[in-house]
Amino acid sequence: PAYSRLAIPVGQIAEEAKTPMIATTASNPNVTAGRSFVYRVSFSDNEQGPLLAALVAGELNSSTAAIIYQADDIYSSYLASGIMAYWEYLNNSLAAFVSFNKTNIEESNFETQASEIAKANASVLFAPIQGQQVSGVINAIEKAGWHGIIVGGDGWSESDIFLKECGKACEGAYFSANFISDGSVGYSKRFVDKYVATYGVMPSDKAALAYDAMNLIKEGLEQNGQWTCDLSQNRVNLERGIQNITNFQGVGGDIHSFDANGDPVDKCITIGRVSNTSEPTFLYRYCAGSL
Repeated sequence: PAYSRLAIPVGQIAEEAKTPMIATTASNPNVTAGRSFVYRVSFSDNEQGPLLAALVAGELNSSTAAIIYQADDIYSSYLASGIMAYWEYLNNSLAAFVSFNKTNIEESNFETQASEIAKANASVLFAPIQGQQVSGVINAIEKAGWHGIIVGGDGWSESDIFLKECGKACEGAYFSANFISDGSVGYSKRFVDKYVATYGVMPSDKAALAYDAMNLIKEGLEQNGQWTCDLSQNRVNLERGIQNITNFQGVGGDIHSFDANGDPVDKCITIGRVSNTSEPTFLYRYCAGSL
């Protein structure tokens, strides 16, 4: 599954059935934690939160921030907490930590939260929220009178959803992703070219990581090579094959190896910026070694 709220319960079923599962863009640590048969090809929020905080403090040279997040969404709330913890670890000032919930979304009402953000007068706003909520939240904050640097998480990477709806309020905003078509080179560029030739549109990060997940399964099958008529044993053999994979070349970034939880070791995040075109602009990759 692509979303953490789905990948966590599905992962539990896969673990109990001893059937290998590879999550694509689901980034919450609980997707894989304590599970031998569950892997992911994306970075985890344990890496993403600190990297986003470090990016703003270092590359964007900012020291005062506010955070807005969805309290009843496991992805948004966990990532927001991770950003806050590392931001404060860097001895920076957190001017506001503001939440909304499903009711706000259903009523399209973010006025109270937007007012709190505007009054905080921070130079940067972290918005680790799902792409579907970006337009309503960011436009409400702009309407409340706040104008500054906006930084989203990988939930923003569904560009076809938020870029068209958010409009000028989101132009210039930064966000993290596993993959951005713009700036692709080598192996990733060949994937982009073939995808566009086949489907007529640029691939999303979900498409890129689904491709990587399928290739991991293929390599896991090749790595083990011990197959019997026993389906249960074959599942175990496949899990062992995936665990033993090293130096995997992926469209969404290379995977050098997996840790004990099934997470890629030191997976880099891609930083993009919203432009006035239909596709975000690639800026650079930001890696755990930068912390």
